[in-house]
Amino acid sequence: MWRLKIAAGGNPWLGTNNDHIGRQIWEFDPKLTLSPEEISEIENARQNFTKNRFQCKHSADLIMRMQFEKENPVSEVLPQVKLKESEKVTEEAVTTTLKRGLDYYSSIQAHDGHWPGDYGGPLFLMPGLNRDGGWGLHIEGPSTMFGSVLNYVTLRLLGEGPNDGEGAMEKGRDWILNHGGATMITSWGKMWLSVLGVFEWSGNNPMPPEMWLLPYLLPVHPVEIETIVFPLCRKDVVSLPDGLSAYVLLIWEEEDLYYPHPLVQDVLWALLDKAAEPVLMHWPGKKLREKALCTAMEHIHYEDENTRYLCIGPVNKGYNGSQLWDTAFAVQAIISTNLVEEYSPTLKKAHAFVKNSQNGDGGFATYELTRSYSWLELINPAETFGDIVIDYPYVECTSAAIQALTSFKKLYPGHRSEEIDSCIKKATMFIESIQEKDGSWLFASFIAWDIYYEERAINQNFQKKTVLKVNINCMKCKKELVKTVGKIEGIDQIAINSEKGTMIVVGIVDPVVLVNKLRKAGKVAEFISVGPYKKEDVETEKPKNHHNFPSCCKQCEVVAIGFPSYYQDLGPCSIL
Repeated sequence: MWRLKIAAGGNPWLGTNNDHIGRQIWEFDPKLTLSPEEISEIENARQNFTKNRFQCKHSADLIMRMQFEKENPVSEVLPQVKLKESEKVTEEAVTTTLKRGLDYYSSIQAHDGHWPGDYGGPLFLMPGLNRDGGWGLHIEGPSTMFGSVLNYVTLRLLGEGPNDGEGAMEKGRDWILNHGGATMITSWGKMWLSVLGVFEWSGNNPMPPEMWLLPYLLPVHPVEIETIVFPLCRKDVVSLPDGLSAYVLLIWEEEDLYYPHPLVQDVLWALLDKAAEPVLMHWPGKKLREKALCTAMEHIHYEDENTRYLCIGPVNKGYNGSQLWDTAFAVQAIISTNLVEEYSPTLKKAHAFVKNSQNGDGGFATYELTRSYSWLELINPAETFGDIVIDYPYVECTSAAIQALTSFKKLYPGHRSEEIDSCIKKATMFIESIQEKDGSWLFASFIAWDIYYEERAINQNFQKKTVLKVNINCMKCKKELVKTVGKIEGIDQIAINSEKGTMIVVGIVDPVVLVNKLRKAGKVAEFISVGPYKKEDVETEKPKNHHNFPSCCKQCEVVAIGFPSYYQDLGPCSIL
């Protein structure tokens, strides 16, 4: 049986500064004995997850919760409080309900003080087979060639046969083949396929290690760029492995190209491949290549050894969870209940975990400053993600910094007051500079910070809303959509939630006008007939490039449009 081990060390290859706290690994224990009732409960949980895996894609860590419930039993389970609509909510009822929740939450706390959990969002290699047979970038995402190929190859390496998995392998393979084959994967995926010997190295973008030999003052030096993708270097493959097609004979399509190459990048790759590589692979250029490879390898060792192989935690170790973050939020929630005394053991363990997770200089891990210029996005090789070459300032982060500095200033008004005032002033000017004309802020983050603005829009007058269902994968498409919709008369506010793929348009706007304008621009693939409006009220002929949004980006599209003012009983997102 599988069991979760917490803060386990004992391996001579493992290094730690905090006794391995926060480390969580699953281990198969063949000697673990369970009662028939426990085995039945686990089997029921597995079957229930399999049955509902397309509706609830997260496992909810049920096996872990069963394990912790056994290790940390609640001494007394308080009775559940249920109130009828006519009954008054009393302080006693609220307190009892809070205690029930905190009792359970304390029981699933690990002995080192943190709350373990599956960081099951942006995990490219986590199980998450969709109905169509493919895998997405995360467990809730639509199928992509990147996720499907990597997961399929991983399962084959783990021993699954071509037709195993109760049809899962066959469905996955069919999805890949029906979308052009594994050669349609993005550059990151091509690199892994090349490592495995099933794709030619010449199919990868050239990443010259000589960049590490450039002067540090140049903005294109790797030290100025987010090194998510370290320069890829290789030795020549002696022969073409069996089963491979010649690279020059492949027919190329665009399947996972979320972030298309600009012309300048195509020219750059061609120059590096046709001009620079031949020179650097032969004497005397080969001497420079050998030196560059040694320098690149030294940088890899520097980062590994100096960080005890943690590297850039959110990237290199992104699969390992968000222990400190979760624990900090849990502490805030428990303290806000005013039940601190009763749950002091839970808080003490959490405090010890937070204290032992603190860096030596007194700070906690964050990301980085904006180190170079935005035009470096022109050489972004990722293809899967946009706006990643450098880090950018965001409203949410800037606002949090202002709040922290303001609170600190009240407590210690005499400490470095000029520097703090200057920092707050510049941060305030930044927030004001990116404010929209209607007073809102858009594009707070390309991941999740824009959720607030959608919720803010939803809370407006329900009758004034139009909802677009949007598949947005890059900032360019998001900006173009806002630009197109923003020109339509009658719209007061626009908010986008990239994670849910929804766009909220607040304002009194004629739906027919909105549909026609978007359809003429080639940005609506399907019209949902709702209310008094029929499909005949709008142009029914779809433009040839209706699936492209914008015309250069295949994966971003407005897939539906609807008017939730006619669905008040179902809620604003029910038609999506």
